[in-house]
Amino acid sequence: MLNTLITVVVTVLMLGFLVLIHEGGHYLVARACGVGIMEFAIGMGPVIYRKKGKYNDFTIRLLPIGGFVSMIGEDDQTEIPEEHQGKPSLNEKKVWQKMLIVLAGPVMNIILGVLITAGLVVGTDVIGSTTVAQLVDEEKSKETGLPVNTSGQYGLQVNDKIIEINGKNIYVYYDLAYYLSTAAHEPVDITVERDGKEVLLEDVCFPVEEMDGIKYGGMDFLVFRKAKTFGNVCYEVFWQPISTVRTTVQGLIDTLMGRYGLAGVSGVVGMGEVMNEVISTGESFKQTAEQLLNIMVLITMSLGIFNLIPLPALDGGRLLIYAIEGIIGRRLPQKLVTVLISVSMVLLLLLMAVVTFKDIINLF
Repeated sequence: MLNTLITVVVTVLMLGFLVLIHEGGHYLVARACGVGIMEFAIGMGPVIYRKKGKYNDFTIRLLPIGGFVSMIGEDDQTEIPEEHQGKPSLNEKKVWQKMLIVLAGPVMNIILGVLITAGLVVGTDVIGSTTVAQLVDEEKSKETGLPVNTSGQYGLQVNDKIIEINGKNIYVYYDLAYYLSTAAHEPVDITVERDGKEVLLEDVCFPVEEMDGIKYGGMDFLVFRKAKTFGNVCYEVFWQPISTVRTTVQGLIDTLMGRYGLAGVSGVVGMGEVMNEVISTGESFKQTAEQLLNIMVLITMSLGIFNLIPLPALDGGRLLIYAIEGIIGRRLPQKLVTVLISVSMVLLLLLMAVVTFKDIINLF
């Protein structure tokens, strides 16, 4: 019961913080561009807390999902309260200013992910390499729980430094783990550095694992640890965030293309379940904190990148609308924009409802 309560509190606080970062990006850039703002809200639904600031209201709303920055002129249909009459409108601003305001939210989420990743690298005790240390045989498999090696049958050897998987550059261990995990459906081509030369290993097969109805490629070998030197830490701090961004983009593309189906999509309930497992099984406060921060990285990166999808209800859709207006030299009809936003919002809410229902079913 205590773990459940802790999980709920941590989940709500994490979501609230990520929304604060996202909407804070919109808010700060809008203020910098001189746009009048009526409300900065965390959450949706009825207001449970309101504070009147010098320039606008700050509110917390009942439902801990999402948030918004209500700007003057953002929606021509919104009635502007008397106290905000005469403030500069978003529609009066140049196209590039509007685009900066829209981009600021997703960019802030991505920057947060980069900073947390850098902090985790600096604080970690172990840095994994991309060099094969040991192929897992049957005896080692029993000790580690890893699948029995099959990739060695296709030419993978100890001391091979993996530099490409299916043409994707491998810079850090996270790249290696991710691209092998997606190798469950077909053999992969691996380029390794062996004795100073590049060697291409074609059609390498890995064991297949299944979790929650989704198949993943198993890593049937162990890698060497890197010494935690200043140079290695700098290398990881630079490449790990880049790796997280590109694998998040790839994962989103795979999900939208239907590779994982509905089973591969989780909402707030599914995220809470994962966090509950982390909190319940963590062996120490440090380990639990690191795992929760890794979850936060994935969520904030996903939130930032997902919001750049060009759907009218998302930041990416607004960005596209402003880009079109900049090209044609005039605003699109407000009725058309409103319809597009409304329809896409309904579709997104429907998807959220389906995913939430799926997550609840999976709890039992």
